[in-house]
Amino acid sequence: NRLRVAFGPPMMVLAAALWGTKLFAPSWRSRFPAVLLAVLLLGFSGHVLWMIHLFPCLNDQEGICQHTADKISNDGDLADLYDWFNNEDLRSSPVLASMNLAGSMRAFTDVPMIIHPQFESENLRKRVQKAYELYNCGSEESFARTMRELKAQLVIFEYSRCFFTPYKLDDKRKNCNAKKHQTEDLMCLKLHARSRFFKLVFMNGNYAVFRLRKEPLPGSTPRAVDVRTWLDEESNWEEYARRCSRRKPCGARLMEAAAHFEHGLKKPQAAAAIRKWALRLFPDDGYVNYYQARYLDVDANRPQEAKAYYEKALKILPNNPKILTEVILFHDLVLQDPSFSARLVQRRSRDSKGKEKSILEMMGPGVGLLMCEAAVAAKTGGNQELSQKLWARARQLVPL
Repeated sequence: NRLRVAFGPPMMVLAAALWGTKLFAPSWRSRFPAVLLAVLLLGFSGHVLWMIHLFPCLNDQEGICQHTADKISNDGDLADLYDWFNNEDLRSSPVLASMNLAGSMRAFTDVPMIIHPQFESENLRKRVQKAYELYNCGSEESFARTMRELKAQLVIFEYSRCFFTPYKLDDKRKNCNAKKHQTEDLMCLKLHARSRFFKLVFMNGNYAVFRLRKEPLPGSTPRAVDVRTWLDEESNWEEYARRCSRRKPCGARLMEAAAHFEHGLKKPQAAAAIRKWALRLFPDDGYVNYYQARYLDVDANRPQEAKAYYEKALKILPNNPKILTEVILFHDLVLQDPSFSARLVQRRSRDSKGKEKSILEMMGPGVGLLMCEAAVAAKTGGNQELSQKLWARARQLVPL
């Protein structure tokens, strides 16, 4: 954003000058080679043709279609984080977070932030230099001292930024060195493993919140190998999982965190430990069963085990369009049983009955995609009339 401020106006002036009638002085024009002008015009024409070529929907990732495709982002996790802060009423607990996250949190929560995107603040850089120890490889004890100096009680980590950051601190002892440090030396990861100075109070698919303990627990500084071992142990997650279980959305949050540990942080054993606690504490949660089904189906390639979890998730959440879509695709593509999908679509396309709503009456996010897949299943099952009705409904909901 700061680079836009610095270079934006000069670039706009330069772009405007290119369309001027006197771009070059008269004395230059007489010496300007005609061949060079032709080359520039050809290059410009080629660029225009390339842009025109990209405009149609070449595929899901190119052209204008990428602007109308499903958005993949961490916005859901971010809204979940805001919701947690607002429900916990933490207005008296100063929070340390990255500058970008702090700016958005000021708009949606009432919690006091330690740093913020206020570039005219004279001492902001000093606070950022101290605060961004959270994304480096200093010791827990040192980071706890920094938190106290900044008067912070809570710290938020973004899992998507949990890697060896290029941001360097003035205190070089705290910087990460890829040749010297391991992933488990990162502050954003090692605080999850029996931290003496911090207590995990929230986590979902992209964020973790820790509270600074008033007094550190007894013990010594863990090595990277200790952190790696502890992360994989079920007992490491028990205290947080049991505390979290008192709140309704916790099961889904645990499964989302497990998914990020599996794919983002590359810690499959830790992910397995988190999943076990979610399944143990929330066996009848529809989202927990859905996430487990997805894991067994996509990651573990164990479709027969996944089938039972898909069925249970659909039974608990019969009107969830995402789960319905996944069940149809699972039977079609994985189990190679399109007749089941056809029967399911035909049954669920009738008038609403009991807890089950007719899919033709559904509205909201994900319903358009459900209609598309349901139309294919109905056509495969030989019900052309229903297929056309579902396809027309899909085009009505998601015309692009």
